[in-house]
Amino acid sequence: MLAGQAIRWSLLALLLVFALPALGAKSAAEQTELHKGVDLWRAGQFAEAVQLWQPLAHAGDPQGMLFVAFAYRTGRGVARDDRQAFHWYLQAAQAGMPEAQMEVGLMYELGIGTAVDAAEAAAWYGLATGGDYCPSELPAGGVLGGR
Repeated sequence: MLAGQAIRWSLLALLLVFALPALGAKSAAEQTELHKGVDLWRAGQFAEAVQLWQPLAHAGDPQGMLFVAFAYRTGRGVARDDRQAFHWYLQAAQAGMPEAQMEVGLMYELGIGTAVDAAEAAAWYGLATGGDYCPSELPAGGVLGGR
C-alpha cells in the first residue's frame, strides 16, 4: 500500500513539474519578473517596469499583456497609444483575463483604439461578467495603483 502511494505522489510531483508549465502556469522566473515590475511601477519607475513586462507579453503571458496594455492606456512608461493598448488588452482578453475582456468591451463601446462596435462590446462584456467577474475588482489598476 505504501509503495503504491509513493508511486502516485511521485507521478503527481512529475506532473506538477512538467505538465503545469505547459498548461500556462508561470515559471518562477516569470513570476519574479512580474513582481519586480510591479515593485518598480509602484516606485514610479514606469519605463523600467514596462521593460520587464514586454518580453513576457510577447511570449504570451496574459498578466504581462495586461500590464503592458495598462501602461499604454495610461501613458506611463511608454507613450500613450490607444491602439497598442487595445492590441494588448485584446491579446490578454483572448487568453481569458476578465479585466482585459472588460477593457476590450469598453474600448469597443467607446471607440478607443478601435472602431466603435456595440455588438463586440456586448460580447466582451458578457465574457467578462460570465465568470462572476466584478468590474470593481480590476487587478491591473488595483495592483498597479489606480486606473
